[in-house]
Order: sequence, then structure tokens, then C-alpha cells
Amino acid sequence: MLTPTYHVFRMNQGHQDATSLRIDVRTAPPSRPVGDATLTTVSMSASRRDGRLLLSLSNLDAAAPVEVRIDVRGGALESFEALILTSEALQDHNTPQSPSAVAPRLYEGVSVAGGALRVELPAHSFVTVSGAL
Repeated sequence: MLTPTYHVFRMNQGHQDATSLRIDVRTAPPSRPVGDATLTTVSMSASRRDGRLLLSLSNLDAAAPVEVRIDVRGGALESFEALILTSEALQDHNTPQSPSAVAPRLYEGVSVAGGALRVELPAHSFVTVSGAL
């Protein structure tokens, strides 16, 4: 049985042996208080290998979706594929009776407009966007 952790590692596989790309954040990322600390709820990674870009985005907020706009500099994203790993309920997990309760699927919540990539991140989700530059 494949776990959600397995799926995250598989979805991130394209970052291996790739060139890490810097991400500059123009606005303060969403956050929420957790005890005495503040947790940034959105994280992103980007890399490039063999003319392909891979973006990985996480929304750790259990209740609130967020929209992320990314200005891809140094190239235009010609075509892309997006995958999402999430489920209806935060407590969902894979079991022998339901081995695909939490599994990646194609995601339609990504678009390109005016050279910027727009990604809708549902609550408690992990999204990857890959494409040719």
C-alpha cells in the first residue's frame, strides 16, 4: 500500500540532480499562530533540469485555501502538467480497503496569464507543476 509520504517523494523526484532555483517572495507568505510561534503555511521549491521546470508547493493550512502567483523569469512556461495530493478530510489515509484514498491526480487549478503562473492551493494540499521552459 502506497502512503501519502511515498507520493510526495515521487512527485518531488524531478528535483533530484536538478539545479535549484531561487524563489523571491514579494509579499509576506500566509501564516498562522501555533502555540507561541508563527507557522508559515505555504512553502515552495523550484528546480530546473534538461530544459524543464519543476515547482513544488505546499499549503499546510488545514482550513484555508490560498492563491500563489509566480513570475517565471528567464523563460516562458510553454506547456505544463500539474498534480495535486490532497483529500476531502485532513484525517484521510490509505488503508488496505481504500488504498487510493490519498493519491496524486491531475490538477486543473493552475493557469498562465500575462506571463505569470497562477496556482490555487486548496487547504492541506501539495501541488507540483512541471513543464518545458
